[in-house]
Amino acid sequence: MILAVDLGTTHWKAAVFDPDTGLRHLARIPTPTVEENGWPCYDPRRLLERLRELTDGIPSQVRGGIRAVALSGMAEAGLLVDAKSAEPLTMVWPWFDRRALPVYERLRAQALFADRGGVTGLPNAFKYGIYKLLAMREAGCALEGARWLGLVEYAAFLLTGRMAAEPTLAARTYALDINRRAWDLAFLDALGLPQTLFPALSETGAPMGSLKEGALNLAPGLPVCLCGHDHVCAAHAAATLETGDVFLSMGTAQVILVTRDRFLPQDAASGLSFGPSPVGKPYTCLGSIQSAGGSVNYFKELLYPGQPFETMMEDAARAPAPTGLMYLPYLAGSGAPHLNAGARGGLMGLSPQTRRGEIAAAVYEGIALETRLVLERMGGEATGFCAMGGLTRHPRLMQILADVTGLAARTPDMDEGTLYGAARLAAQKALGETLLPLAGGRVFRPDEERHRAYTNLYQERYLPFSAFVAGTCDAKG
Repeated sequence: MILAVDLGTTHWKAAVFDPDTGLRHLARIPTPTVEENGWPCYDPRRLLERLRELTDGIPSQVRGGIRAVALSGMAEAGLLVDAKSAEPLTMVWPWFDRRALPVYERLRAQALFADRGGVTGLPNAFKYGIYKLLAMREAGCALEGARWLGLVEYAAFLLTGRMAAEPTLAARTYALDINRRAWDLAFLDALGLPQTLFPALSETGAPMGSLKEGALNLAPGLPVCLCGHDHVCAAHAAATLETGDVFLSMGTAQVILVTRDRFLPQDAASGLSFGPSPVGKPYTCLGSIQSAGGSVNYFKELLYPGQPFETMMEDAARAPAPTGLMYLPYLAGSGAPHLNAGARGGLMGLSPQTRRGEIAAAVYEGIALETRLVLERMGGEATGFCAMGGLTRHPRLMQILADVTGLAARTPDMDEGTLYGAARLAAQKALGETLLPLAGGRVFRPDEERHRAYTNLYQERYLPFSAFVAGTCDAKG
C-alpha cells in the first residue's frame, strides 16, 4: 500500500491506497494558515505536527502494509531554510502571497525577467518563487548559506532529513531551464543570488530519501517520494499523461492540461505554461480559466441565495441549448490566449423574458466555450478528455463541455485525483509496481446537432467578443 499526502490550498489530505482494494483510509484538515504581519502564510515549525495529525488515525492493520510515502501539493509556496542548522529562516509564503508583487512590478519589464519564458516555459507572474526570494532578500533575509524549498519539498526534508527539489515544482520558481532540466545558474549570477540556493533535483516519484525514525507513526526506512505539482499528479491519476487525452481539473479555477513532445522558445508567446512531465511525453502544457467554479458560485449566490445548488442545476437543465446568451468567465481575469489579469466578465443577450435558469446555463456555456478557446490555442489532436473536481457534479455543464468541444467527457468515480496520482507515481518509480488508472464513472458524448450550433456561436460571436473584452481592459479592469 501507498500513503499519499496532498498539501493543497484549502485542505491538506492523506490517503492510503491498496492496489487490490483501492482507497483504504482518507483524512483531511483545513489548510493550517496563520498570519505574519497581516499576511496569510504557513508555519514551518508546525508542519511535522500537522503531518502526524493527518496520519496518526491510520488503522493499525492498514499502517503495517504501507510500503512508500508519496508527497504532492501546491506549487509556488516556499520558504528559506538554513543549510547547516536546517532551521527555517522564514514562514512558508503561499503561492498567492502578494508581498512579492512590488518586486515583480519593478522588475517584470526588464529583459532578464521579461525574456524568461523561452527558458522557463512560463508567462511572467508575481507568484513564482524567484520573486518571493527577492522580496525576502529586500526584507533583510540573508541568502548566503540558505536554501529555498517548496512547501512539499520541505515536508520531504522533515520526513527524511534530506533536501531535494522536484522538477514539476522547481519549474514554478522561474529559475529552472525546462529543456535542460537544470537550474539556470547564469540567471542566479545575474541576480546576485548564490548558486547553492536551490537543492539538487530528484526524479519525480522516485525515492528522494528514507523515512526517519520517529518522523511519523510508521516503520522507519520507507521510501519517501516527491511526486510533484498537484495538477500533474491529478492528471496522472487518470492516465492522461500517458494517453495524451486532455485533463480538466474543475474547481474554483479550471486547469486544462495536455502533454507535448517538445517545447520551443517561441512557444512562450502563447501565454500557456509549459513544464516537465514525469511520464509519457516530456512536457506538460497548461492553460486555465481563473474563474470557472468561481463563476458558478458567484451566480448561484446572486440568483439562488440560500437555496441548494440542486435548484440552480435543475433550472439550468431546463434551459434551451444554446441559450442565446453569451457569458465571459473573466471574473478573475482572462488566461491564454488573451492573457490579461485586468479582464472582467461579461453577460450579453439579456431580455425581459430571460429567466435565471437560462443565465445559469449560459454560465456553463461560457466555461465550455472558453475551454474550447484554450484547447485550440494548445493545438494537438485530442480524442477526449477526463475531468475531475467539484464542477463535474453539474451534469448539464459536462454535457455542454462535450457538445461545445466535440469531445467525449469522462468523469471517474474517485474525487481524490491528486492523492491517487501521487500514489501511482510512487508505486511505479519506487516499487516497480502498477496502480491502475482511475476508470469507471460517467461519460458524456457530444450531440452532433448541438455541436454544430455551438461551433457557429463560438466562431461568429464568442471569438470576437472574448478578444474584444480581454483586449480592451487595462490592468485595473
